[in-house]
Amino acid sequence: MFAGLVQACRYVGLLDASIAAHARARRLEPRIETSVDNSLWMAGEYQRAIDAGPGKPFSEITTALCLVGLGRQTEARAVLDGALENLDCQGGNPFLRQSFQALRAVADGDRAAALATLEQIGLDQAESDPEFLYIIGVWFVPAGDAERALSLIEKAVRMGFFRPGVLRSCARRRDPTNVAYRPVPGRSYSSTPAASLFSWP
Repeated sequence: MFAGLVQACRYVGLLDASIAAHARARRLEPRIETSVDNSLWMAGEYQRAIDAGPGKPFSEITTALCLVGLGRQTEARAVLDGALENLDCQGGNPFLRQSFQALRAVADGDRAAALATLEQIGLDQAESDPEFLYIIGVWFVPAGDAERALSLIEKAVRMGFFRPGVLRSCARRRDPTNVAYRPVPGRSYSSTPAASLFSWP
């Protein structure tokens, strides 16, 4: 039950409760795996998220995002290169490959390549998964397309993902992966559904 609450609490923005649910689940079953690394990433607890990730499916994505957020691009590139190599050995998954390649371009500071790869990632899954939509939207920020990021994250908000307090917390952080709302020249944020959730410094 507590393992399931990790994602459920994160979905509604209760990140502290999500992290606590993981701790409770581990006390009951020390080997149980949860998605707490995603909760820690969204809470800005990057090193803890990195420490929680190894050995878990797709943990390279969260680890790379956290390393980039900490300014440790060289380590992020190494993680993603290893992930791509392992994926190739296993026959590959197109979505994962595109995800790793997009984040690799972000770590390189190659915005054009990051955007080109992100545009190839199918968003069909996101129609029924607002958390996935939010994550993809966040990736557009370091890729340099804040307008697209805003559009995708607003849609995630309309679909019920996150509460205002968590979004404000993400907006205040200054790392390149979690500042999901940045002023876009010529755009009035006062007219956007999610903009009212933020207080710009």
